[in-house]
Amino acid sequence: MSGVRIPAPPPPLLMTYRQPLKDYLYQKILDTISKHRMIKPGNKILLAVSGGADSVALLYILYHLREELSITLSVAHLNHDLRGEESERDAAFVKAMAGNLNLPVIVEKRSVKAFQKNGKISLEEAARKVRYRFLSEISLREHCQKIALAHSANDQAETVLMKLLRGAGLQGLSGIAPVKGPFIRPLIDIERPEIEGFLNKEHILFRTDSTNFDTTYLRNRVRLELLPLLKQKFNPQIIRHLKQLSEIIREEDRYLASMTAEKFGGICRYEKGRLTIILSEFNKLHDIFKNRILRQALQLFDYKDKEISFTHIYQIRSLIDLSEIGKVTVLPAGIVVRKYCDVLIMGQSLSKETKDVKLKEEKGEIIRLNVPGETIFPGQGPVIQCEFLDIPEGSKLEFSKESTVAYFDYSQIDGPLELRTPRPGDRFQPLGMRGSKKLHDFFIDGKISREERTKIPLLLDNKGIIWVIGKRISERCKIREKTCKILIVKAI
Repeated sequence: MSGVRIPAPPPPLLMTYRQPLKDYLYQKILDTISKHRMIKPGNKILLAVSGGADSVALLYILYHLREELSITLSVAHLNHDLRGEESERDAAFVKAMAGNLNLPVIVEKRSVKAFQKNGKISLEEAARKVRYRFLSEISLREHCQKIALAHSANDQAETVLMKLLRGAGLQGLSGIAPVKGPFIRPLIDIERPEIEGFLNKEHILFRTDSTNFDTTYLRNRVRLELLPLLKQKFNPQIIRHLKQLSEIIREEDRYLASMTAEKFGGICRYEKGRLTIILSEFNKLHDIFKNRILRQALQLFDYKDKEISFTHIYQIRSLIDLSEIGKVTVLPAGIVVRKYCDVLIMGQSLSKETKDVKLKEEKGEIIRLNVPGETIFPGQGPVIQCEFLDIPEGSKLEFSKESTVAYFDYSQIDGPLELRTPRPGDRFQPLGMRGSKKLHDFFIDGKISREERTKIPLLLDNKGIIWVIGKRISERCKIREKTCKILIVKAI
């Protein structure tokens, strides 16, 4: 920390004069928070602060706005153990800055390289996974409802260009979501020159990561070489226009995803590790939905979305459209796709471990949940978000009491998770009860109207209902002392 000056805490936000840039930034960030419903009064926010310009600006701005937003703040910093003494100085800088603002701060060191070696992934991907796991664990431990990240409009533009260069589809070109689960990005509409101008005017110090100038990384080449060229030679407003493009694409992608989910349930059946697609119905669909259904089908076999390329989709489409009956295509990870007379069968080869998964064909709508991930329940309103949390040995955890968040012992869940509405004869074991109860009686006891009952989504596994969403979870899947892996499900 030698030679680093930490500025004094800024005064509380009162009816005081603000410089034009500060006033502009504050209002723009308040508009972003309001537009995306990022924060509720009373929320506790965990700020992810690296020490760089963007995260330091976010720290100071939310510090000023904390009374206006009725929020409390905590700071988290992860030392990735990648840059030696430089990383140590970053950690000390953040710790001192948070202390100067009288904010609680958690600083930890975790080995990204060790995680990379075990997971056999790129260093960038390993760092991202370790960082998000750290933030999720700290958020839960500190009882924070939201985790604020400092991605800016420039980060959004860089991401869209990177996805474009890699041949991404709509989902990739939608870029960075302003809100995803507990993660919020209040600076997503702010451009980097505005952030740096604010810090300079307020005489606020920040750190610079030396690896930001390493052009072996694609993102750095896009930021340092491609974007300046586009801005200078083609479009001075390229950052703003790429951000607008991502917003338009995100809305359209969200709508198409909801339509795909409806169509998927009508033509696909998943049972005992095998997916059946009814070709007579599949062939009636527009190409957009054909491709999306095949992408969703591959996700059932543990393909991450970014691992599914157009080549995989093209191989399956060619099998359907051009191949003779009985022809087979083998995809990476041992996925075998075979064409029959009226159906397409997709499954893992016998050498792979198969999952005992069923998608039952019953009256009423059934939507297969993406775990982890996001699932839209068509016509019913909520978006269901699922994520995992590993509990370190000896940890003591407390959970949100919001009715739209549920926590389950993942080891007690049997098979895939599904969403549907109530049916006659449904039963479940409410939390705290010894035996099961008719869902009808549970609704009556809860004084839930007949009209409301038909709209309440249910979350089920192979053994039955595990959550009457917004009301109560099942006793069977509750968190226990020996629980080591938690499934967090949110209805938003």
